[in-house]
Amino acid sequence: MAYSQQTITAITDIPALAAAFAVANGWTVDSSTPAQPVFTLPTADTLGTWRLSASISGYDHTLTWTTVSSSVPTSTANTTSPKLAPTSGTNPVVPTPTKLHMFISPAPAANPYLAIVIEYNTNLFRHLYLGRMERLGDYSNGEIVSGMTGPMTSYSVNVGYQDYNRVQYLFQSRSAARANTACGGVRVTHADNANEWRKFLGYNTGTVTSLPANCVLGGYGDAVNDGYVARGEVPYAGVNALVSINLYNAKPITSEMSLIPIGRPPGIRHVNMRNLGPGDSINVGGVQWRVFPAMAKSSETAMPPGLGNWRSYETSYYNGYAYREN
Repeated sequence: MAYSQQTITAITDIPALAAAFAVANGWTVDSSTPAQPVFTLPTADTLGTWRLSASISGYDHTLTWTTVSSSVPTSTANTTSPKLAPTSGTNPVVPTPTKLHMFISPAPAANPYLAIVIEYNTNLFRHLYLGRMERLGDYSNGEIVSGMTGPMTSYSVNVGYQDYNRVQYLFQSRSAARANTACGGVRVTHADNANEWRKFLGYNTGTVTSLPANCVLGGYGDAVNDGYVARGEVPYAGVNALVSINLYNAKPITSEMSLIPIGRPPGIRHVNMRNLGPGDSINVGGVQWRVFPAMAKSSETAMPPGLGNWRSYETSYYNGYAYREN
C-alpha cells in the first residue's frame, strides 16, 4: 500500500496529481486529456475504466469518477466542496482546499483501490473512492465507487449528523443528499442478480425494509454497521477498533428485506474518532492506518443554518474513516 500527501489550492489540482500517483504505483492511466485522466483498475477480471474530472461552476466545486468502459453500466460518484454560511450577505463561502491525501494499492493487486481525501484547513474533509471489492461470494467483477458530499445546504433547519435524509456518507444508501446518478455503487455479476450495477441510492426511502431491489448498503446511516462504530473505541487498551464496511445487496421479500452480504471495500474502515485527531496515524496489529473525520470531528451533533440558510459549520461527530498506509 502507498500513501501520498500533496499541497493543493483548488479541487482542479487533483486529477493530475492522482494520475501521477497511480502511474508511480503501477496503474495504467491515460492522461492524453490531462485534466480528465482515465484510470484502469489493475486486476484481471475487472475491465472497468474510470475518468477522474474536476469542475468549478459557481459555488459548486466537484470531483467526479465517471465510468467510460462499455463493460460497466454507466455510473458516477462525486464529492463536492463544503459550502458554509457567510458572515454577511447570502452567498455561501467555499473553503479553499489545503491538502490532498491519496491511498492506493500498487499493481498488481487482487483488490486494487484509490482513495482520495480532500482536506480544507485542519478539520474539514471530503472523500472519494474507487476500487474492487474484497468479495464474499462467487460473483465476478466487483468494481465499487463512492463519494461523500456532506450535508445538504441552503436548508432552513438544523441538520443532524445522523440525518440520513440530508447527509451523505461513503457507501450509504439511505440519503436524499444527492441524485441517484451521482451516488456510485457496486458491480455484481451473478446469475441470481438481476441488477448488475447495485447503487448507493440518492434518495430517502424511509426504512431499510422499503429499499428497492437495485441498491447496495452498508455505509454509516444505513443502520447495519453503525452500532459497531459507536462501540469502536477502546481507550483503556490504547487502541481503536477498526470496523469493516460490510456491504449488502438488498433483496425485497413480502413486506420485509433480505440483506445478502457481498464483501467490503478494501483499504478503508469505519473508525470512532473520539480519542483520535484528524490525520492521526495509528498502528493496529502491525498495520499502519491514517484516520480522518467523515466531515469534521466535533462534539456537536447538529449543523445549524446561518445566513442564506447555508450550514454555519459541519460536524460528523466522531464518525471517521481509516485508510491503510502500508
